[in-house]
Amino acid sequence: MSGPSAERSIQVDGTPLRYLEAGQGSPVVILGKAGELELSAFASLLAQQFRVVVLELPASTDQDQAVVASRLNRAVAAIGLDHYVVIGSDDTAALAVWQAVDAPEHIDGLVLISPMVMLPEAGAESALAERLGEVRAPTLVLFGTNDPAIPPETGRLYVERLPECYYALSYDAGHDIAGDRPEALSEAVSDFVERRGTFIVERNSTALHP
Repeated sequence: MSGPSAERSIQVDGTPLRYLEAGQGSPVVILGKAGELELSAFASLLAQQFRVVVLELPASTDQDQAVVASRLNRAVAAIGLDHYVVIGSDDTAALAVWQAVDAPEHIDGLVLISPMVMLPEAGAESALAERLGEVRAPTLVLFGTNDPAIPPETGRLYVERLPECYYALSYDAGHDIAGDRPEALSEAVSDFVERRGTFIVERNSTALHP
């Protein structure tokens, strides 16, 4: 499959979940926000090398994030993927981490783009922050140097908590790195997906340059 597929839907626990699929190769699952199912420029670039599934998150509910993440993993299994890399951005990054905690035997890698899981000024530990040590998948964490919402040094918190964490900064990018620097982001993520445990951020320094 070389281009984006028609929109598809799958039932999990009686709830329909929409998704798009493009490309072929190693599977990469991108979590998309509710009502925003699209193949972005970033996803399209990844689809040139990988089998990309953009999974639309269910509409906001009062359900626990761990429960939603378990449902997402079952949806991915129903689509036919057994081993895959999960990509979450902003507030969807938390669900990506919960997925890694829920199904460590299926998730081969985790990419967190401008994640809001931990912030330096946060007080009490969140339930998810306390579970980061359980994530077995190699994890790439990326922040934009011009992000007004998250200080760049937040990356060290993830390096301290995640067993195998690679941290990179994207220059000239704000909170929406995929929108600001899709080519640079795709290059870094592609390198990580291909290498995972042997990925070396220092290869081109810890920054994604213009």
